[in-house]
Amino acid sequence: MGWFSGPAEELVRLVLVLLAVYTVQDAAWFGYGWATIEILVVAVNILAMASLLTKDDPKSREARELLAAQGVPLDQHPVWALVERVSAIALHLGFTLMLFASPWLVLVTLPAHSLINMMAVTFGKKHIALTELGLAVAGAVALTVGILLV
Repeated sequence: MGWFSGPAEELVRLVLVLLAVYTVQDAAWFGYGWATIEILVVAVNILAMASLLTKDDPKSREARELLAAQGVPLDQHPVWALVERVSAIALHLGFTLMLFASPWLVLVTLPAHSLINMMAVTFGKKHIALTELGLAVAGAVALTVGILLV
């Protein structure tokens, strides 16, 4: 599923940039909007997981066990999710600006998006601080490249 994230998001982003983005300002707002939608989804997930952690009914215990079996780290501080979202904002804004500058850059953003997501999923379970540092660097690079290109 993680490998599919690059093609799913970047091809949709490319189509929308080609059809609806006409200025650099449009591209910036589009990138912020994309990131905002993801932030809302993550916030809902965090609130749901936080609720699971405070309840002790059988269904909540079962849900925690299922999440733990899937490798979801339930013992990490929620601030890491905030740090991750800041990196994601930079990444989405940068990728949008890059595609606005040159739609052919989808050949870079598509695999990069999948690789970054897979890195986060693979290493985030055991090395959260290093993973978040890697995500911050990836977001900063994407944003810098996007700004330089437009």
